[in-house]
Amino acid sequence: MVDSDVKMGIVSLFVTVSVILSFLANISCSAVSFYSPLQGGITMQFGVFLRKGFVKWEDWNGNHYISKTCVNYDGDDMDPDAKWKTAKAFGIIAIVLGTLLP
Repeated sequence: MVDSDVKMGIVSLFVTVSVILSFLANISCSAVSFYSPLQGGITMQFGVFLRKGFVKWEDWNGNHYISKTCVNYDGDDMDPDAKWKTAKAFGIIAIVLGTLLP
């Protein structure tokens, strides 16, 4: 028979891993990926809270660069529907309940 401390350790390990993976899934900007043959064949990547986009920046010498990084949806002309808002809410609820309940 397995000792209760060993069972609790295994449960704690699974809870910790699930909370970490849930957190990483929520902050990821590449949870869903689409390939578009238009516009030169680019891959568009989206997450619940972030999307992968191009950002133009300038270094100290005045050189301009374009990098692909995670950006918020704030500047976009997107109006999230009820399903998207529900996905955001359940993502937060999963992390909070995952840390509080065990």
